Amino acid sequence: MDTANLTTLRGLADKATAPKLTLYLVDRDVPDPWGKEPDVFADVARLIQDGAPRHLP
Repeated sequence: MDTANLTTLRGLADKATAPKLTLYLVDRDVPDPWGKEPDVFADVARLIQDGAPRHLP
């Protein structure tokens, strides 16, 4: 998720939920690779894999 998506979601969420929404990687965006070259998809996949431990038990 990137900052623009997070802002939109927080605007749609209720007061109790909005503060719980965060960026997937906390300190940086996960860019949308749609329409980009395959190497960009691979870079985004690595970012997601690197961030996964934060979200898994």
